[in-house]
Amino acid sequence: MRPTEALRRLRARVRRSRPAWGVPAAVAVAVLVAPVVVVAAGLLAPAGDTWSYLAETVLPDYLLNTAVLVPAVGLLAAAVGAGTAWLVET
Repeated sequence: MRPTEALRRLRARVRRSRPAWGVPAAVAVAVLVAPVVVVAAGLLAPAGDTWSYLAETVLPDYLLNTAVLVPAVGLLAAAVGAGTAWLVET
């Protein structure tokens, strides 16, 4: 049997069979989408005094931490990425 004929038969057999990855892919999508749905549903619920309490107590610290972490992680990732790229290239 020639390689092209074997490849043609394999493709035909794959087209006829059901893909085995369909169910695990659907489960993975459900697991990844569930937190987004929960957060979106939480945004629609009435918050009451929660936001004012957070803004008075912890929100400034969280915003400062975020403002420090974002550039620090970006610079560290750029340094490690550039360093490893240089090692691979040389």
